[in-house]
Amino acid sequence: MWNSCYILAELFGQPLYVPTNALSLLWALPICLSIAVVYKAIKLETMRPWIFVREVLLLFVTIIGFLSVVAAGLLGISCLAGQF
Repeated sequence: MWNSCYILAELFGQPLYVPTNALSLLWALPICLSIAVVYKAIKLETMRPWIFVREVLLLFVTIIGFLSVVAAGLLGISCLAGQF
């Protein structure tokens, strides 16, 4: 048992390498979709398939849109800070 705990602890000892390029931002899409699915599965009172899909897609687009606005704002701030 202690051997398996040691192996599990070793997995969390070093961080996972995530590249910092534009393609790595695509990992946000499945995370946002899973958040939307789980949230709507918990919050909807009646589970009708078309309503569920519509609500999940609406929340997914809202999350991605908000992340895009925040990213554009942070990019603008970093450009302004680089000029001084």
